[in-house]
Amino acid sequence: MIWNLILEEKFGLKLDKVIHANNLIEALDKVSIPEGYFFREKKELVRFLRENFSEYGYIRVLSVGCGRGEEVYTIAYLCRTMNIECDVVGLDISMKNLMIGRSGIYTSFSLRGMKENFLTKWGSLWRVPSDLQKNSHFVLGNLMRLPFKDKSFDAVICRNVLIYISRHRLNEALNEMRRVGKKLHLGIFDNLLLKNEGINLTTL
Repeated sequence: MIWNLILEEKFGLKLDKVIHANNLIEALDKVSIPEGYFFREKKELVRFLRENFSEYGYIRVLSVGCGRGEEVYTIAYLCRTMNIECDVVGLDISMKNLMIGRSGIYTSFSLRGMKENFLTKWGSLWRVPSDLQKNSHFVLGNLMRLPFKDKSFDAVICRNVLIYISRHRLNEALNEMRRVGKKLHLGIFDNLLLKNEGINLTTL
């Protein structure tokens, strides 16, 4: 199938089945895995922000593979609790995911497991406060070819995304994130994957 070839060559995606789609946007929506929720891996994220940016007055953060945007708003909220001004950019290959992120409106599914809730009730749904939306931005883009200049961000956060990238292109993806960001934070499963593949971040 032509879309399988394009998704592998252009986006580096690991595919194990034929993608039936009529156009590229539809194909990207089909392979996107919007598995996210607020405060996912919160402890590790808080530690990363505190250890690297507690003395900063302002930071720019890129969330790669942001899905529906829960992580983008989580980062913005956590920075606010640490008195760090920030702009957070969420990047994803799925237009459908980005539309949800830009709306800032979520179902209870995205709130599962939350012990602190910064969202406001909106009928049967939940809405992100406008002050957090103001500094949160969403961009359609490809991890393998990030549409940003070198060192555009103080931090690049990529959590549980590399597990969907073809193994022979992992170094390429990591190098691209290191190109645009000064600090890189990966998810638990991404770190396990790199360890199993024998990839050492310090050598990139």
